[in-house]
Amino acid sequence: MNVELNRVPAGCWALIEGIDQPIVKTCTLVSADEEEELHTFKPLRFNTQAVVKIAVEPESGEHVILGTGELYLDCVMHDLRNIRW
Repeated sequence: MNVELNRVPAGCWALIEGIDQPIVKTCTLVSADEEEELHTFKPLRFNTQAVVKIAVEPESGEHVILGTGELYLDCVMHDLRNIRW
């Protein structure tokens, strides 16, 4: 279903067709004939550090998984349990 819009309020999402260059993270789109003073948003800074660490206890051979939160670790464990060997 396609719905043509003349305007999308700030903070709302809309699918835009016809942009010929990829948008990597963020952008601000405005009409070329907009007369109001426009303020663009500063791009977000994303943390790209590792979010999981795995260690093996030498004495027992036990695998230890360290992660960023309970939900994330639940997802990791779910994925590990469902691996088809």
